[in-house]
Amino acid sequence: TIYPVQCCCINPVCEHAMRQLLLKKEQQRCAVVFTVADGACLAWSVHLYCTECKTNYHNNYSVCGGVQTYFGGVPDLIQVGEHQLIKTALINTWVDLMLTAW
Repeated sequence: TIYPVQCCCINPVCEHAMRQLLLKKEQQRCAVVFTVADGACLAWSVHLYCTECKTNYHNNYSVCGGVQTYFGGVPDLIQVGEHQLIKTALINTWVDLMLTAW
């Protein structure tokens, strides 16, 4: 199961963020995680939702008012499609193969 990094809203103008209330509304969807060691694996991707400011928190980004904001740093899992995530180690392997192929 893949959860967002945040368990509380981080929107600076949100009343729930100021009071550090936990995000309780969640949506689950089936996803595929591509890895180096195990290949394609089935997983559940959970999205948390703030009922106050209407921000939807995903694995490596949040959406508020139609604006998608990515969290800082490079996550271990990168969402590349609606239901597809790829481990960073696999992406690094692809980059290495592309560079050595030249």
